[in-house]
Amino acid sequence: MLAYIRKPHADLAALILRMGLGFLFIGYGCIKLNQAHAMSEYMSYNTQQAVGWAELICGSLLAIGFLTRLAALVMIADMIGAIVMVTGKREFFGMDMTAHGETFRPGAEYNIIIILVCLALLALGSGWFSLDHLIFNRRKRATDTTMAPVSPSAQAQNIASAPVVKA
Repeated sequence: MLAYIRKPHADLAALILRMGLGFLFIGYGCIKLNQAHAMSEYMSYNTQQAVGWAELICGSLLAIGFLTRLAALVMIADMIGAIVMVTGKREFFGMDMTAHGETFRPGAEYNIIIILVCLALLALGSGWFSLDHLIFNRRKRATDTTMAPVSPSAQAQNIASAPVVKA
């Protein structure tokens, strides 16, 4: 049991990050797309719709693990845009005291966390549990078996282990 816990599980980590981030972006994309007017004074309705589509599409790609690194790059750009246009104008940790108690309006810390998760996905890739693995690794395996390069040391080992035939 301890050996299993101590062993790294990069494929499982990639799955957890992809699914969590994917469903988060799907939800936010749907919210932005279903508004009849701009949600913020910082962003026009058309910009909001474009961001909504980007979040919905990239969130779906992340959830199924297809073109994960590209989707993560687009979401990093989306989060940088959110920092520049909206959350960067607020306090870093957006706690406000009102007559009804504390209210929380996320500042740039929320976007920075999402950027860090996207950077982790860039480093990890989509992992074994993904369409990327299913599609691209099959193609890679098919080309590897037909035209696998042989290193010079492997060639020398094959020559050395070959039976000697005397005439």
